Amino acid sequence: MQQTPESSKKHQELTQENYKDSKDYGFGIAKSLAWILLFLTLASGLLLSVFIGQSARDVLLKKEQGFASLLAENINQDVYRKFSIPTLLAFGRISLRQPAQYERLDETVKTSVDGLNIHNLRIFDHAQKVTYSTNKAEIGSNVFSSPATQQAQLSTTPIFNIDSSIPFWQAIFQPNLKQGSFYLRTTYPMQIENKVSSSDKEGPAISILEFSQDITEDMGVIVRFQRLVIGVALISSTLLFILLLVFIKRAEHALSVRFQERQKLLTELHQNERFVSMGRVVASIAHEIRNPLGIIRSTIELLLKRPIGQDPTTAKFLTAMHDESLRLSQTISDFLDYAKPKQPKQQYIDVILVLEQIFAFISPDLLKYSVDIMKQYPVKGAWVNGDKDLLYRAFYNIIVNSIQEMKNGGVINVTVSSDDKKVNIRFIDSGPGFSQDVLEHLLDPFYTTKDEGTGLGLPIVNSIVSSHGGEINFMNNPEGGAIITIILPVGDIDENSL
Repeated sequence: MQQTPESSKKHQELTQENYKDSKDYGFGIAKSLAWILLFLTLASGLLLSVFIGQSARDVLLKKEQGFASLLAENINQDVYRKFSIPTLLAFGRISLRQPAQYERLDETVKTSVDGLNIHNLRIFDHAQKVTYSTNKAEIGSNVFSSPATQQAQLSTTPIFNIDSSIPFWQAIFQPNLKQGSFYLRTTYPMQIENKVSSSDKEGPAISILEFSQDITEDMGVIVRFQRLVIGVALISSTLLFILLLVFIKRAEHALSVRFQERQKLLTELHQNERFVSMGRVVASIAHEIRNPLGIIRSTIELLLKRPIGQDPTTAKFLTAMHDESLRLSQTISDFLDYAKPKQPKQQYIDVILVLEQIFAFISPDLLKYSVDIMKQYPVKGAWVNGDKDLLYRAFYNIIVNSIQEMKNGGVINVTVSSDDKKVNIRFIDSGPGFSQDVLEHLLDPFYTTKDEGTGLGLPIVNSIVSSHGGEINFMNNPEGGAIITIILPVGDIDENSL
């Protein structure tokens, strides 16, 4: 049956209406998916930041608790040796109501904690009354008894509690934490007898030791790190969402123009192709959203290669988004590299060639920061078995750290030496060197003195060196500056390593 012009026109109008309904429905799904993408990216970023922050917090608290346990044991031993034994020998029993005994205990405790960040140190008797305190007004009171002090009477291990003036999640939104916002309270069962004779039925005068340490500064490091992760996730997710909306609106406008210029059949076929293409893009995004960092980077790389990336406004968004994604990617990569280090390949390589590649790569930075490299190499080279890429990263990290520490320029001396068993790579810079406090914590994860950074750079370097069977040492140069020495086993020529 032949179709009349009138019926064809009606069919075309009906097709146009169906197309518009389908187009609106299809783009409505795309916009909904864009909102879902924003929500999932934000949720994933926040969950990731909470996980990383909690892991960092656990590491910090474990370190602080270890220090508190050692401190409590030291106080217990000092009280036993310097107070309990002399007092029992002199008086026959311990009774802190006697001024002479109390003064001796006070002197012993103050000597043990002198110079340490200790607050509210108390000693309780078996009746949960304060028999000694750094605040004499508390002596004889039982209002400071807590479930921890009661539990400690039945325990042989220390009990730890966090006392805070604000919840941890609120600390994230405060620009500066006040001193005393977070305390680590340690309750320690003391093993001290108070009498010579076992006929005395009274309980021990010294039973439970309790003290607090201000850990606000350390918690502040964790808070700032978590702010960084949350902030980057929020900014990146917002930029991604805006970019997707712009992309959808432009695609919608282009489809509308094409629909007006083409015939019904071609337009319908084109629309089907567009919807199929869009479905593939949305399906790809939905698949990749399981990894927010992956979708951010892959979307940027995809859009930068298309004509849409040539628009100045869009390019500005893409550039900002790219920088933020790299920043977050580096933070997460550092954490993952530290948590799950790669196993090194076994290649027969010359560390001198690796160093020379680094110097060639950073030569612009050396000129920019007025840093000179002084080299001293053996003529025959210095060969090891290992992973060239991992060793490159380790050496690069050390050299860049030295450059950053020399604000006004300077010199880095790189000396390579070897014998029959070891290869020594020594870096000596003319920077400020290490303070004693920093020197003790250089390899602690998440410890950093920089405003930006994860504190995982040197721990990762240490992990790389250790995986190669080597060791790394840090010290200050008596003439000024820092000395970092890496010691690696000499390599053996092997067919598998060539």
